[in-house]
Amino acid sequence: MLCIELLMAKAKAMDTNPALSDAASSDSKAVQEAFRIHANIVSSFSFVKHGVQIYGSQSEFFLIMLAFLLAASSDNLIVVAGGGREGYLSRLTAASVAAMTGLPRETVRRKLRKLCIAGNIEMLNNGRYLASFSSSDVSRILNQS
Repeated sequence: MLCIELLMAKAKAMDTNPALSDAASSDSKAVQEAFRIHANIVSSFSFVKHGVQIYGSQSEFFLIMLAFLLAASSDNLIVVAGGGREGYLSRLTAASVAAMTGLPRETVRRKLRKLCIAGNIEMLNNGRYLASFSSSDVSRILNQS
């Protein structure tokens, strides 16, 4: 539910910001590509979230990484639509990841610690976790889902 609310809030921000809505309404190839990638990430997130509910913990790490990628992709849409440079970067708390994924908060915290140790994400001083993705990371992740 939070995921959908987040996307709706970001869409509303685009509607109320003339620079963003004008750029988004253009037929810019960069904007079209950002929307295509975002749609694939949303689809992958839903698919993996459903798989975790059926198959259990084997997919939890992937679901958590997709939550970071989904948040990064949402921000990327706004940046690209505003004429900025593509980039996938997100900062989330354990609570926000738990809300997005439906996983218990303590499970998310354990998994986030393991992802930090593995070097996939970084814990910031403010209790948030940072994940950044290159365009090739995004392609690789989408091809795995």
